[in-house]
Amino acid sequence: MDEDFAVSEQAAADALDVAIDDALAGDRTDPALAWLSTAFADAPSAAVTERIADRVAGDAAGVSAAPSRRRRMRTGPARVDPARAWRWPRVAAAVLGVLLMLQGLSALVAGEYIAENIGEPFVPHAATEGAFALIAVGFVALIASLDRQWVVLAVAAGVPLGITLGVHGAREVNVWAWGAALHLTEGLAAVVLLVSFLVVWRRGRKRNRSSA
Repeated sequence: MDEDFAVSEQAAADALDVAIDDALAGDRTDPALAWLSTAFADAPSAAVTERIADRVAGDAAGVSAAPSRRRRMRTGPARVDPARAWRWPRVAAAVLGVLLMLQGLSALVAGEYIAENIGEPFVPHAATEGAFALIAVGFVALIASLDRQWVVLAVAAGVPLGITLGVHGAREVNVWAWGAALHLTEGLAAVVLLVSFLVVWRRGRKRNRSSA
């Protein structure tokens, strides 16, 4: 008797499971099961549905816009390495420093020979002090070329002297070719230093303004 009851109970439970699965799948033939399957279902309101739709649409628009933002970033102006940008001013400062020191050492070692070739009287005291000044300015310009933050010192100390020597050397072309060549080279190095420094400095200011 108990076994028959257990078998019938199990069969009824299996049939109920099948009916519930059918009701959840969309079969509403049994009113009781249809009511049970929808009794605790809370359909969202129209406002909630609209907010969800707007959120989904916004997320989809953000995903589609992300590649375009990445493309704009890739196609933007390339950043220039500061060390590479300051290469030419530093090279010009080093060249100018070496030339000035070379002239100063030449005046110390062969001041009388130089005065004889340019047709001027040799004054040892003035020649020695002038040589020391040339060596000092050249040394400052050479040391300033070691770091881009020091190049402004080479510009301040070496450019006025280099340009002045270059102008002075133009008048020595017909007097002593070697001296004229040295002075003209010093003037050219000073001009290159000044122009390259101003170009790099202005570009740096523009980048700082655009990034601000």
